[in-house]
Amino acid sequence: QADCFISTSLAEGHPKALIEAMSSGLACVVSDSAGHRTLIKHKETGLLLRLGSVETWVESLIQLIENLPLREFLGNQARQYAVQNLDINITLEKETDVLRQCAKTLK
Repeated sequence: QADCFISTSLAEGHPKALIEAMSSGLACVVSDSAGHRTLIKHKETGLLLRLGSVETWVESLIQLIENLPLREFLGNQARQYAVQNLDINITLEKETDVLRQCAKTLK
C-alpha cells in the first residue's frame, strides 16, 4: 500500500528491495549508488539523486507526492523494466554464475 519506494543507501551491490519495488510498480527515488544506477535511469524508470543534496530530495519527494501522473508513469516504467530484465530465473542464474567464478578464484 505504498505510493513510492525510497532508498538513501550509500552502496548497493544487487539491490533486491529496489527490484521488488520496481516489480510492484512503485515509483522509485534512490541514491546515485552503483547498484541503483544499474537499474534506475533518471526520470525514465525512477529518480536517481545525489546524497547530500537534501533540498533536491525534498523537492523530488514533494513533486512525486503531488503528481499522481508522474508517480504512475515512473512506476509503470519501473515495472516494465523489471518484467523485461529482472526475471527471477535469469537473476538467479546470473548470481549463481558470479558465485561459481568466486569459488574458482578461491581454489
